[in-house]
Amino acid sequence: MAQFDITAITDSRLDDAGTIIELTITDAAGVAIDISGATLKEFIIQRPDGTNLTPNKSTTFVTDGTDGKIEYTTLGADLDKTGTWKVQAHIVLPSGDWKSTVATFTVGNLLG
Repeated sequence: MAQFDITAITDSRLDDAGTIIELTITDAAGVAIDISGATLKEFIIQRPDGTNLTPNKSTTFVTDGTDGKIEYTTLGADLDKTGTWKVQAHIVLPSGDWKSTVATFTVGNLLG
């Protein structure tokens, strides 16, 4: 379990609150993994300058976790730099502790 599909990130701007980052945890064949039994589910989010948001961001299931979908909704202070950001899921199940591959998303500038 080290794959994922970044299924939804709305168009993000500097200091946006309410941007939803949604990932689907999949196997190497692209099939969603049932993570409903996860004891920990979080995103590690890295700014364009290489620093991480701390603490890691706890996620919620989009439905019930059987479809592998988790999400985090940003707060106003989260997206504090423009550029290309990275996100990685960290999932702990009774059967193991995994981190996904890394996806990227862009945070754009504001006018004026």
